[in-house]
Amino acid sequence: MGIIRRNQVFVAELSCLKTLEGFCYLALVIDAYSHRVVGYDLSTSLAIGEGVQRALKMASRSVSWPHRLMHHSDRGIQYCSGTYVRMLESQGVKVSIIEQSHVYENALAETVIGILKTQFLLCEKLISIRVAKRLTSESINVYNER
Repeated sequence: MGIIRRNQVFVAELSCLKTLEGFCYLALVIDAYSHRVVGYDLSTSLAIGEGVQRALKMASRSVSWPHRLMHHSDRGIQYCSGTYVRMLESQGVKVSIIEQSHVYENALAETVIGILKTQFLLCEKLISIRVAKRLTSESINVYNER
């Protein structure tokens, strides 16, 4: 069975952005049907769950039938943590995690990250974390609308 509607499958990914103040971490949740970013967070910490949980909470506001939703991610510790998995399961969301550490198993998420980094220049070393947050928000808005 393929993906036939919005809010059927969400894919999640975490990526690093560079700033002159240090690294920050972009957590994305993407609707696999529309390819829209439905949740995101830019954090200065990779602490288990913080950024990815905020991105998931943002995404969950767009879901009217979470029990019919599947969440797919890589095997990153943030996505495999008990807290994150419990957040999904408590809403009736089915959890899907890639079998091997191979980018092709989460290709849509990798593609969206690539677009944001190359076409919106988030791959450049940014002046500050504040600027990174503003540019990330603007880039996602443009990506989603155009």
